[in-house]
Formats: sequence, C-alpha cells, structure tokens
Amino acid sequence: MARPLLNIDPIIVGKLAAMGCSNCEIADLLGCSEGTIRSKRFYEILAKNRAEIRKNLRKAQIDAALAGNTAMMIWLGKQMLGQTDKSETEIRDQRGEPQQLIVVLEARKDGSLREVQDASEEPAQLNAGSSIGGVIDVQAEVK
Repeated sequence: MARPLLNIDPIIVGKLAAMGCSNCEIADLLGCSEGTIRSKRFYEILAKNRAEIRKNLRKAQIDAALAGNTAMMIWLGKQMLGQTDKSETEIRDQRGEPQQLIVVLEARKDGSLREVQDASEEPAQLNAGSSIGGVIDVQAEVK
C-alpha cells in the first residue's frame, strides 16, 4: 500500500523557493522529506520561482551598480564582462629573453600603494607613475 499523499500547498512551496530556501529547508519547514519537494509535483513551481528570484536579484545588483555602487560595478564587471584585477606585461632583458617579475602591491587606507613583495629572480627597479582614473602606470627596468 502506498503512503498517503501529504497535503502540501504548492503556492507555499513556491513562496519559500522565491525567498531563496533550499529544497532541504522547504522540507524541514513543511514537515516532509526533501524527496517530496524534489518530486515532479513541485518541479515547475520551484523552477519558476527560483528563476524569478534570480531575475530580481540580478536587477537589484545592476540597479545598485548603475546608482554608483563601486563594489557592485567591479563585481558585475568581473562576472558579466570577464574583467580581472590582473594585469600582465612581458618584460625582456637586453638579449630579448623574457623575464619574470612579480610585484604584489597593497592598497593603503589613504589610497596609495605599497610594494609588499618582489619575487623576481633578478632585482628590478620600479618607478610608479601617476594614477589616472584608477590605473597605475608602473615601469620596470631589469638590471
């Protein structure tokens, strides 16, 4: 004999999914198994409401970025535009051989940068140029 069907309101399942609850959390709140929530019975409403919350969250993030939230602009730029914090420049010695220069800079509270580590095999002299629009021009001379 099959177990009796639990009387679970799909609208409540949908509302919980729209709030970001996982299947496990929904099951705990409604007193059923996670398998019940994962069943075909709730598949469409879960998918629809989770898509809606992703859409709303994405819109809120974009609105925050467009309103000037710099952190959100940076994060969305990395996520949606493939932007990175990493900048690579090839340095060659006088023979034309590529040289490796790794410099780690630490941002200070006053906005200036401080060199934390220079991991190159040969000593390099760094000359920090001016900061224009948040981009720092650094020239390296390998001796």
